[in-house]
Amino acid sequence: LQTKTIPVEMSRLQSERNQSYEDACQGFLLLLKAEHSRVDSASHRISLRQQQKQEELGRLQREQEEYERKLQKEREEEARMEREKKEQIQKQKEEDRIKEEERQSALHAAEEEAEKEDALKNAHVERAQILMSSLEKVRNEELKQFDSSKSVSRRRLQFKKVVNGKINTLSHEDKKVIEVAGVVVEAVKGAERDDAAQGGEDAVLGMGKKYLLDL
Repeated sequence: LQTKTIPVEMSRLQSERNQSYEDACQGFLLLLKAEHSRVDSASHRISLRQQQKQEELGRLQREQEEYERKLQKEREEEARMEREKKEQIQKQKEEDRIKEEERQSALHAAEEEAEKEDALKNAHVERAQILMSSLEKVRNEELKQFDSSKSVSRRRLQFKKVVNGKINTLSHEDKKVIEVAGVVVEAVKGAERDDAAQGGEDAVLGMGKKYLLDL
């Protein structure tokens, strides 16, 4: 019985040892599976974080590109507005220049027109000044002896008696003008006949026609 018990006991022990080994292997396998599960979970989380990171980087990159496009658009808009502003200023300057030239031209034309009108208005004055200058020249250079001549004084007195003050009282009455003019003309002709009869001895009296300028 004892001999039979020893093998049985050894078999039992061996069986128990095998069972313990199997149990240990099974526990170790469970540990490996648990660790593998944790590794898979960690790998999944890492992959997920990497994916999220890539998505975040992509989002940030898209936002940066969008910001740069917006900034570039704003710069282009500012450049366009600045260009249009300069063009508008240049256009305004050109319009002002043209207006100023037109104003100056109109002013010059108005001044020339005013000068022409003044010239027309003063033409008779200038003509009178020329005649007065000519008369003054004749009086000073040619009639000086005439005014101091005794013969001329007598002739002057003669004409005063002829016209009898009528020249100073002439009016617009044509009959009176013709009458006085006729008397003066006849008196002048008579004086010319008297001068011719004297043979031109008195040279000063020969200047009588020029003296009529001074009447």
